[in-house]
Amino acid sequence: MREVIKEVSTHEIINEETLETIFFSIIRSQTSISNQCQRSYEAFTPQIETIFKEELQVFFAEIGGKQWSNQDIDVDAIAVM
Repeated sequence: MREVIKEVSTHEIINEETLETIFFSIIRSQTSISNQCQRSYEAFTPQIETIFKEELQVFFAEIGGKQWSNQDIDVDAIAVM
């Protein structure tokens, strides 16, 4: 997850490029974890998914809060989606 956040933390706004970077970074991360230890990966998939969701929600809330600070937008709802 640290690698995913490191890759996307260079983005200052949420746009198509940011979402694409996140998507491909998660795919690389999941593939790497899966290739290193398939049994553990399968056993811990629900926990890994939860961690990714929580960390990405925090990331989107922070970036969205800055990006839409002067607009009447529910940033938390966007972060969850």
